[in-house]
Amino acid sequence: MYSVNVIANLVFKDEVAAITAEVRRLQSQGVNKFIALGHSGIKADITIAKQVPGLDLVVGGHSNTFLYEGTPPEDDKKYGEYPLGIPSEVESGRFVLVVQDYAFGKYLGYLKLKFDDAGEVTEFDGNPILLNSSISQDSETLAEVASMKGIIANLTKQEVGRTHVFLDGRRETCRRGECNMGNLITDAMVRQNLKTPDEAKWADVSMGIWNSGNIRAPIPFRPPNGIITGEDVLTVVPFMNTIDVIVISGEALYQAFEHSVAELPDSEAGQFLQVSGFVVTYDLSKPVGERVVRLEARCSECKVPQYQPVEKQKRYKLLINSYIADGGDGFTMIKDNTYSRDQIGYLDSDLLFAYLKDASPITTGLERRITFVDGTAAGSSPSLSAAVFVLLMSPILTMLTTLFP
Repeated sequence: MYSVNVIANLVFKDEVAAITAEVRRLQSQGVNKFIALGHSGIKADITIAKQVPGLDLVVGGHSNTFLYEGTPPEDDKKYGEYPLGIPSEVESGRFVLVVQDYAFGKYLGYLKLKFDDAGEVTEFDGNPILLNSSISQDSETLAEVASMKGIIANLTKQEVGRTHVFLDGRRETCRRGECNMGNLITDAMVRQNLKTPDEAKWADVSMGIWNSGNIRAPIPFRPPNGIITGEDVLTVVPFMNTIDVIVISGEALYQAFEHSVAELPDSEAGQFLQVSGFVVTYDLSKPVGERVVRLEARCSECKVPQYQPVEKQKRYKLLINSYIADGGDGFTMIKDNTYSRDQIGYLDSDLLFAYLKDASPITTGLERRITFVDGTAAGSSPSLSAAVFVLLMSPILTMLTTLFP
């Protein structure tokens, strides 16, 4: 087994400042057409368009924003026109175009630009193309996919467990509230890391957190036996993060849970935390940074497990994935305030394989681990359409994850 640490040696800079410096450098070499390609969400895309001089176009992602000129071909709710025209705040009278193409490969972004000799956009045209059955499949790509299937079939088609329930890993559920897929993953972390108890404590570590951005798909109940395959697991957790044990302060825990809901209700951000061994209540009517109204943690150093209010000056040991331990999804308060960190040495997918073997059939449900003050919940009941589409895409996602870790 090995450890994956994808951002440990990277330095993160302010986007606007970094892009501005690069534009200036390239302008000095005679370049006059600039397209910013990123994955920071529509709010950041618009900020970049407003504040970076010289930009012509921002191509974004992450927030899965649907832009469309006119009436969409299906019932996807659009955020605005395609492209958005954003007035620059640093160059009077200039507009910068912004595009995204929704999510899950459902649409192909298509935009044509015409520039004058000075590098200014004079004309633009286009719209996202719905990739439905009217679009012919590419024979070379199909042949390549077929050649890969044999390589991974033994793993992806193997039964690794069973479930009696729908395991809801949809982004519109898990990024807005408690979901049973999040409960399953965090419970698996705790269960698979229980140590031999002693007189002072029943567990070495009894709490775990997991960012919802690391939950990529649901697992359906498939009659009659609810079989879960290796493909299901690799589609849910494709990023090959390790499982770590950290010690942080209660103050940092409060900051992490505040960050969890900082983008709600406007955005389905991947920073929303799923939990085991915590109960948390949010009030989204309060300002960002003041929304945690209740936070309790399950004791480890106790003979009878119970929930106790988190004390800001106390230190807490918890299980976490390496991505957020390294500060991913904006969890810098975790990275910067970790007293100790032990890398257990196995991957998130290995964790689920082991847990499903031991705990099947799965009956995990919702347990009010995460609640909202009445009237401030972040979302409504989502449809199953996104889940169905993800499941249809899962063979391709699994192959890409396996072949390009």
